[in-house]
Amino acid sequence: MKISILYGALRSGTTLLRLMLQGHPQLWIPGESDFLFDHLQERGDGFVLDRAGLEQDRVRRNNLPELPTSEHPADCVHEMVAALADEHEHITLVLHRGVARAARVFPEAPVIHLIRDPRDVARSCVGMGWAGVAYRGVQGWLDTEREWLAAAPEIPAAQRLDVRYEDLVAAPERHLTDIATLLGVEYHEGFHAYPSTSTYSAVDSSLAYQWRRKMSPREAQLVEGRAGDLLTAYGYEHSEGGPAVPGLLERGGLAYRDFVGRWADTFRRFGVVDPLVSTICRRLGVPGLAAAANRRIQDRRNEQLR
Repeated sequence: MKISILYGALRSGTTLLRLMLQGHPQLWIPGESDFLFDHLQERGDGFVLDRAGLEQDRVRRNNLPELPTSEHPADCVHEMVAALADEHEHITLVLHRGVARAARVFPEAPVIHLIRDPRDVARSCVGMGWAGVAYRGVQGWLDTEREWLAAAPEIPAAQRLDVRYEDLVAAPERHLTDIATLLGVEYHEGFHAYPSTSTYSAVDSSLAYQWRRKMSPREAQLVEGRAGDLLTAYGYEHSEGGPAVPGLLERGGLAYRDFVGRWADTFRRFGVVDPLVSTICRRLGVPGLAAAANRRIQDRRNEQLR
């Protein structure tokens, strides 16, 4: 079995690229696989697996009902990946975090690093309800990219490929050819079949740089201020106003808008009672009392998945 990795921030286009790759007859991509490494921690020269956390992981339960039986933590990951592969010869794991651990468990795995303009990622995170303002919404992108910069030097250059989302949607055939070469397969027209098997439309270049039309100048400046040198390091230009850092009063306003925005979106998606019950019980240290509420929230979340 051959293993490869697709790594990028949430809302950076990993789902689109996953759907493209799924069209290749030699590739199997089971979906987001972060749970494989979320509960795997490094201790000294080895790994420690949080089996209790893995047992409760909702994504793991949806994808792999059975827990791994291996005694060694890294072997547990191999066991779970083999189960996900379901006898397919080449599996691609989609990750948004844990890339360093993944590269150590699978040192020969090629890694596709998908990058997207952080202003579009931040804007999309607000749309998902994960943040109330773009200034806070860019945090996930920062975490993912900082993790990548720390891990990339440990991955052989021949095993990794940086792909910008904006370049992919502008010239998909060219970049999918590069990806196929990295993965050791031939370019296949099935890469473009996903509009007939998903809710995603055919790719076009208008998907890039949407922040220019949908984000206020001040929002863009604040995101640029948080992104710092990473923005230019990845080849993105600053907006006309350039990066900005909010003062104390503005930071307070951003925090308030973030809090209100996140809760308003939560209530809109899941109602008022279940989120409040879940949050209060978790903070009181009795999450078991919120089991029914959490199940209803998860059912609604699954219904809303695109």
